[in-house]
Amino acid sequence: MSVFRRALDERRRAPEGRRWLFVPVDQLTDAVGPLSREDPEELGIVLVESRFQLGLRPYHRQRLLWLIASLRYFALEQAARGVAVEYLDADIPHAASLEPFARERGPLRVMRPAERELRADLAPLVRLGAVDVIPNETWMTTAEQFEAAFAGGKSWRMDSFYRHVRRETGVLMQDGKPVGGRFSFDSENRKPWKGDPPAPVPPVFACDPITEEVAKQVEADYARHPGELDPTAVAASRRDVDALWSWAQQHCLPWFGPYQDAISTRSRSLFHTLVS
Repeated sequence: MSVFRRALDERRRAPEGRRWLFVPVDQLTDAVGPLSREDPEELGIVLVESRFQLGLRPYHRQRLLWLIASLRYFALEQAARGVAVEYLDADIPHAASLEPFARERGPLRVMRPAERELRADLAPLVRLGAVDVIPNETWMTTAEQFEAAFAGGKSWRMDSFYRHVRRETGVLMQDGKPVGGRFSFDSENRKPWKGDPPAPVPPVFACDPITEEVAKQVEADYARHPGELDPTAVAASRRDVDALWSWAQQHCLPWFGPYQDAISTRSRSLFHTLVS
């Protein structure tokens, strides 16, 4: 049995009587959505590690390591909260993995997936009533707001949408005016970097047995994918992500604005946070 499976089994919760939620890999959070407000002891989540999906395109192996490790850490973290976790490991698309589960346990909820490809994959299950799509609470805006921003023949520019949302929501606004006096400071954010202030050194993370196991799996299963693996650069657990965010706030954000468009052969990331 793998290190991850053994750890998950040790945290296993009874699945009976739970409301089930499918959580895509870009929704791994309990800060918003049903996981943020419903009793963990009454909830179950389904996570899918689909080798079919991960192998569709020549993704960088470091990205695959981060995605898989993030899924596994999230499974363990939620199980520790009292959530029942079903972790499906398969060579088939998401919908094919979820269909028998939904047939056995009842309809699954899912916050609307951001990826069109996943929405298309799940569409047959949605039509059958096996999956119920609910609003995606990780999004700040809606499609309706996007359309309203360009009503009346306005130019399709990101800046127009950005200004519309700030005026409508009041985010970074004060007394109807943008904080700081302007909507954009882009003209001040194009400085070349000449070495001062020094570029921060990205943090490294302990390669624990979970990450090490995923790294070996990626090397074996995705050998034809490009890139080199560095498990110590991957922040996948909640603990490591919190540490990365603290580092980013302290060492990157104070200087990010002026140098956000700069590039240099002396630093791969300069003042970019690496968080996303």
